Amino acid sequence: MRTDGEKDLYIKTGLDPWDTCMGGLKKGSLFLLGSRPSHGKTIFSLNIACQSTLNGPYNTLFFSLEMDKGRIYQRLYAIANNTPYKQCPTDKNLLERYFKPKAALVIDDKPMPNVEEICTRADQMAEELKTQGKQLDLMIVDYLELMRPSDPTLSLGDTFKQKLQRLKVLAQKLNIAILVLSQVSRSTTPYGIQEDLPDLSGFRNMDDETFELVDGLGMLYRSLQTTEALLIVKKSPSGFKDKIPLSFDKDTFIFSAEGI
Repeated sequence: MRTDGEKDLYIKTGLDPWDTCMGGLKKGSLFLLGSRPSHGKTIFSLNIACQSTLNGPYNTLFFSLEMDKGRIYQRLYAIANNTPYKQCPTDKNLLERYFKPKAALVIDDKPMPNVEEICTRADQMAEELKTQGKQLDLMIVDYLELMRPSDPTLSLGDTFKQKLQRLKVLAQKLNIAILVLSQVSRSTTPYGIQEDLPDLSGFRNMDDETFELVDGLGMLYRSLQTTEALLIVKKSPSGFKDKIPLSFDKDTFIFSAEGI
């Protein structure tokens, strides 16, 4: 149970090197995690959701704009129990009940909401928890590009910025940590050759002003041939930047820091 102010302020991800570099996910802050398609951004964020819910315990709201609730809970179960995904139960209600005694973990799988609908849902959950003497701690959005534009007349760059601006205001208003996932450009490396690592240029719609909006920014790279992965910290509240080696278990969907 949470017993001190520091634990209430910082949400640990379960990856010690990242927590050391970032200080954990600080409440009132906005974090952006980018990766190429199929490199594991959803699974990585589910590792964080599982850690925060079961070991915090922190009340978490997860917006899944791509994958349905049943598949999300099944992956969470695999991570929580270190169990091969193919051996996990498929009953959505059973899986949902498994997490409820720990802390609130709400999966919202409404397709393509706009940013205002997401903020309204977060406000509602925060109010519901408040009536129980609890608070919303963490919100995860998977992923930014699937969020419907609130103003279709805006350019792609302005839309990208407007979504992050609104989420930053929400994080500060509710005093929650918000982790937003984003899909970055595919590698241009020819097939069969070791891929180059992703960098900020992969965020096609990000400019300097947008970069300044986020409190922390990381880029996830995962080898599609081995268990190796890498979390590249491009920005952190402390100012530190780092490349954090990770390993990925393709059966249990668990990301772990190498050597841990």
